[in-house]
Amino acid sequence: MDADQDDHSPPPAWWSSSRSELGQALSRLSAEHDNEVDLHWELFDYYNHLIRKSSESASDVAGLAQEAVAFFNATGRRMYEAMFLELLARASLATGRLSEGLTAFERMAELHVDEFQREEVLGLARDVWAYAKQGVFGSDLQPVLLASVVRIFKRLGENEAEARAYLEASAFYGQHGAYVAAESAIENARKIATEAGLTVLLAETYEQQAVLAFEAADAAGSVAAAEAALQLHEAHGTFPSARLRPNLATAQMELGKLNEAAEIYESMITLSPEGDLRGTLLTN
Repeated sequence: MDADQDDHSPPPAWWSSSRSELGQALSRLSAEHDNEVDLHWELFDYYNHLIRKSSESASDVAGLAQEAVAFFNATGRRMYEAMFLELLARASLATGRLSEGLTAFERMAELHVDEFQREEVLGLARDVWAYAKQGVFGSDLQPVLLASVVRIFKRLGENEAEARAYLEASAFYGQHGAYVAAESAIENARKIATEAGLTVLLAETYEQQAVLAFEAADAAGSVAAAEAALQLHEAHGTFPSARLRPNLATAQMELGKLNEAAEIYESMITLSPEGDLRGTLLTN
């Protein structure tokens, strides 16, 4: 949400309400507004005020958001409860309170009531997963974040986002040498991609498997996975990532198959769609 209060007008007095005062302030505000649209925009402005405030005092904002959530839950205003659950999730995660943040995040997902709020949930899910990928929380907490995010993607029917989260988790686990967890994440991504008919993403799971196998000193497994990815791309007329054929050639060389590796490099020159790869290969 990104609307701002008019910079030239003073903020409403109730915005300065403390945590203990906020419930009464919201009760008065609701009683004053017969027009739901006016109430919505005033709360929307307050939400954005707190978003700006959270950059300096996320802990205070989390407390205010918690009070707003409690008020709108008690009064049955689910749309506004979801609005402040999002704020509570963001502020809690920003202060390192993982459990509170994920609880608010998943509760918000349960409450989404229209397409607009659905997009809000998806946006927050992507942001939560970004926290994981950026290492905001320790690597040991990545599975907790992944589980929460994929539950939301599954609930919303976002098959591609769910599968891609697993795929990205696989890369993360592989970087930390957790190859069993990485393989499990790939299998989950592959299952979703297969059932949902996501052919490009399915090919990407084999590309990722080829990388993992090579990193685990399994050159033969890397070759098998890379060739499976190429077959899928060729069958559907899509292009593999730029890393796939070089990785395959390297794995072939590890196995002593120099002719096969040379053929792969030649095919890279021929098949490169942009010309960039051809220039790179010719200068190396």
